[in-house]
Amino acid sequence: MNEQLRAQFEAWHEQDEHQKIVDAVLALPPEERGYEETGQLARAYNNLGELEAALELLLSIAEQGREDFRWHYRVGYSYFYLHQNERAAAAFDRAVALNPEDAHSWFFVALVSRTLGNRGRFELAKERVQALDPELFEQEFPKVIVPNSIRRRRSTRLKRISGSILGCILWSFTKSSPPTSMWTSA
Repeated sequence: MNEQLRAQFEAWHEQDEHQKIVDAVLALPPEERGYEETGQLARAYNNLGELEAALELLLSIAEQGREDFRWHYRVGYSYFYLHQNERAAAAFDRAVALNPEDAHSWFFVALVSRTLGNRGRFELAKERVQALDPELFEQEFPKVIVPNSIRRRRSTRLKRISGSILGCILWSFTKSSPPTSMWTSA
C-alpha cells in the first residue's frame, strides 16, 4: 500500500469515516488488494458493526497475519463483539504477546478477562493500560468497568425495589383475589 493511501485511511479512521475506507478499498481492483488493504477493510467493517464480514476477511489473510499484532487485535475485536469470548481472549493474548506496549490490546484483555471471570488477568491488564496510556485508562475504564461499590449499591437498590413491587402485588391479591379458574389448567 502506498503511503498516501495509508495516511488517508488513518485520517478517515480518526474521523470515524469508516464507510469511506470501505468504499476506497472496494474501488481497488481485486488484484491490488493485498494484506494491508484487506486489513484496513476489515478494521472499517469492525467499526461499522459488520463483524462477520470483518472476521471473514481477517481469516482469509490468517497466514500473513500470524505474526502481526494488529491482525490478532482485529480478530479479537470481532470475536469479542460477537460474544465469542474464549476466542477473543486467545486473540488479544496473542496481540499483547507480539506487542506488549499496545494499550488498546491490553484494554481488551482486561474486558474479556473480566467477562470470563479471570480476576488476576483482569488486574494485570488494567495495570498495563494505566501504565501505557493513562488517558485511555481515565477515559475508557470508567465507561465499561463498573466499580464493585457501585455494583453493590445498584444491587441493593434493585432488591429494595423488587421487594416493594412484590409487596404491592401480594397486597393486591389479598384485597381482591383472582377467580380460582385463573390458576387451574384448562
